[in-house]
Amino acid sequence: MERWLHKRVSADVDDSHDKKTQEIGVGTLNHLKYERSSYYDIIEPFKDLYADYSDLASIKNIHQDIDEVDSSIKYDRIISVATFEHITDLPKVIAKTCLLLEANSSLITSIPNNGFLWTLG
Repeated sequence: MERWLHKRVSADVDDSHDKKTQEIGVGTLNHLKYERSSYYDIIEPFKDLYADYSDLASIKNIHQDIDEVDSSIKYDRIISVATFEHITDLPKVIAKTCLLLEANSSLITSIPNNGFLWTLG
């Protein structure tokens, strides 16, 4: 089921693409198995989760909080895989993503459902 979430989030791009991307809540950077961008920024408050990632040099900018991202930076897409359900101030994060997105760009999130199918998966 986790793989399905990642596949759905990356459905708008090829495995390798040039869309300027920001990922919120990267955890162990496991989404990068499903897509690579030439410009990939991340937000993750827990550095220990991604510190051992083998290709950390491929990340352009690393932030601990969305408030650290300069509002002059604009993204083609902002993504989040199974993270929004953990954010304590979700309205603030969504508002900030709106300021960071280019015109005609996308905010793509996945939120797991702890129902029968998720448990079965």
